[in-house]
Amino acid sequence: MAQTDGQGWGHPLTERTWLYVVLLVIVLAVSGALLREPVLRPYRAMADEIAVKQRRLDELRTESQRRLSSQADMTEIAAMYGTPLDATSRPRRATLFYRRVESMVLGSGLTIETVQPKPAQADERGVIRFPVSVSVEGDLAGVVRLLSQVSRTTALIGVEHLSIRRRDDPKAPVAAQALLVSYGLADRETRAALAKAGRKTRRGGSDAGDPA
Repeated sequence: MAQTDGQGWGHPLTERTWLYVVLLVIVLAVSGALLREPVLRPYRAMADEIAVKQRRLDELRTESQRRLSSQADMTEIAAMYGTPLDATSRPRRATLFYRRVESMVLGSGLTIETVQPKPAQADERGVIRFPVSVSVEGDLAGVVRLLSQVSRTTALIGVEHLSIRRRDDPKAPVAAQALLVSYGLADRETRAALAKAGRKTRRGGSDAGDPA
């Protein structure tokens, strides 16, 4: 039989000792919950605000597509996308957009990690996309400020992708990656060529689907 002479594990835990242990666990659990809630509350509020801003940006993109699909007149389309762009002015528009993105990021208090322009794309209607992938570091407040700037800008800019992750750095607790897109309108000659190519592609697809 085991010795209980005060050596090793010989002292049995009394009921009072167990009660103290249980109370200590309860106190630690309650304290952790009370401390965690004030710490997380600002981040939850920021996340809610980010969601609101993202929905607003989605609404802007939806509205732009609705106007185009409803065959809006060129005056309305030009008001949305600005002066039509020919082949020589498109690179300048893209460069101005990239610089504007950098300015908005820095103005939001975020640190730029990378800015990667993507190839411009034009659809059949002559709407040109100028996408740029941006990676930043900072805090959630800075991300919210950036989205607020994007939503307030007079130019049509969309956020097609946004991801946020935590970092083990108190000075920059989050990292974010976004795909921002600016839109422009091609000049009349380019729009006519794109429309012609689109019609030709559709006819080719219909012919390919017909039985021989």
